[in-house]
Amino acid sequence: MRIVPLTMDIYDTHVDCKNVPVVDCNAASTIEGNIEFKMASLTATPTCTATVYRLVAPTSTEPRWSRTGSDLYAAAVLHVDILEHSNARWGLFWRFDPSAITPAVVHKQHYGLSFPLNATESSDTAHYRPDVVIRIFNDIDVTA
Repeated sequence: MRIVPLTMDIYDTHVDCKNVPVVDCNAASTIEGNIEFKMASLTATPTCTATVYRLVAPTSTEPRWSRTGSDLYAAAVLHVDILEHSNARWGLFWRFDPSAITPAVVHKQHYGLSFPLNATESSDTAHYRPDVVIRIFNDIDVTA
């Protein structure tokens, strides 16, 4: 089951849920966020089978994010916690650490994070529209 976010925050900054957010992260740091979603029909705490894939950005000829390679998920790469709020609202906290990926990430690579719930969605479909895209950004712009 896909998460349908009510709200999404990345580093305490609200992001638009209509489009896949693309956020920058330095290879030597971490990035974290929260997704709040509503699931009235849940009778138990949901489980999350997070996935991490290296992506190729959309182009004029291929409008989707395209994955390359295999699932890079490991607890050291992506940490996920699910918390119950109230009124059937749930929160998903995540922290992504690109320095834990082997081989090492490089500038301008993209990584897609997907959070399918209760293993009802195959990881084969999750990559077509990741929940969050992380762009590795190691350059510093000193012209501004």
